[in-house]
Amino acid sequence: FFRPNENNVKAVMANALYAASPLKFNDPLESMCIDQSIPYMVNQSRVPHRPETSIRYQTRRFVICLVGSGENNIDINDSMLMWAHYADSHKGFCVEYGECIKHNLSQSTDYIDDHSIYYESTPPQVFNNANGYETEPILTKSRHWEYEHEYRFVFKKEGLHSLGDKPNDTIRAIYFGVEADMNSSLFRTLIMFAQTNDIPCFKMERSLSEYKLQFHSIS
Repeated sequence: FFRPNENNVKAVMANALYAASPLKFNDPLESMCIDQSIPYMVNQSRVPHRPETSIRYQTRRFVICLVGSGENNIDINDSMLMWAHYADSHKGFCVEYGECIKHNLSQSTDYIDDHSIYYESTPPQVFNNANGYETEPILTKSRHWEYEHEYRFVFKKEGLHSLGDKPNDTIRAIYFGVEADMNSSLFRTLIMFAQTNDIPCFKMERSLSEYKLQFHSIS
């Protein structure tokens, strides 16, 4: 899921994804861990319990966040919560990628690991927090986020990481939100890119009979 801005559209058209610091994400408990070796609380306002052990892990790793299909192989492109949280209240867009991106991203010299998120009730235990190289804190989140079915790729460096030379080998479809401005130059450019590369495009719309979203082809 993407917000409707120039940087996101350029990244999709470059067939790349951006790895960012998890400390910049929207979860205030992102990268929390329990370190018995540190006797004080670093992030008091965010973790009012266990002040002797709970800290926010100062990771030196960067991640690409994707949404998986979940254990039941469900589609996530019609999730009203995901559209609301990550696509600017349904004004943005969603890109469906193929399984081949796992192989493509793992070929990067900065690649470290990839895994689905572990959803737990308590933060993981990590020792020697100062080094910042552990991956467990950035692959573990609260159970409150379980509906996202999140999958992460971990890298050494922040920035764009290529998915390959051929967009139509990696991008299966592009979906535009219910509130997306389809007349904007930004989305017209993205649609032209999709048509040039034989990538199907869809527009999300409200169901007239249920509390759900559906979509129709605009290619």
